[in-house]
Amino acid sequence: SDLWGGGGRLGSCMTVADRARVRKYLAQLVTTSVLPAMERRIGDLNVIVSERKKGVRNVLKSFWGGRKKDEEDAPPAASPSSELQYRFDSVETQTRLLADSLLLMKDYDAAYSMYRLIKDDFKQDKNWVHYASVHEMIALCLYMSDPYGRAKEIFTSIETALLSYTRAA
Repeated sequence: SDLWGGGGRLGSCMTVADRARVRKYLAQLVTTSVLPAMERRIGDLNVIVSERKKGVRNVLKSFWGGRKKDEEDAPPAASPSSELQYRFDSVETQTRLLADSLLLMKDYDAAYSMYRLIKDDFKQDKNWVHYASVHEMIALCLYMSDPYGRAKEIFTSIETALLSYTRAA
C-alpha cells in the first residue's frame, strides 16, 4: 500500500528543496570526507608497498625465486577451508588493496601497474585463485583505459584468468 500517495516513485515524499539539500549534503560529504580519506589511504598504501617491494629482502626473494623460510613451512591455501595464505599486513594484500583503491578512483593506468606488480607473486606462490582474480582486474583496467587498442591483451588476460580458475578447481 502507498501510504503517502507517491505512486511508487523514489523521493516522491520529498519536496524539490529537500532533494536539493540532500544532493548538496552528499556532494559536500564526498568532497570533504570521502575523497580526502581515499587520498590518504592511497598515499599510505603507496608508501608501504614501495618500501616493501624495493627492499633488499624482496629483491633477493624475487631474484632467487623462493619464498621466505617460514612461508615454505606453511601449507598453501588451496581450499577455502584452509587458513589464509596472505594476511592483511602482507605486501601482496597491501598491493592488492592499493590497486583496488586506484581502480575505484579511476586511475586505471596506476591500478594496472599495481596489478602487474603482484601477479607474479601469486603465480610464484601457485595461488591460482588470486592469480586469476588479478588477471580479471588487469583486463578490467585495460578495458576501461583503451578497449579497442588493447583488445588482444584484454582477451589474453581473461583467458589466463579462466585457465587459472580451472587450474585452481
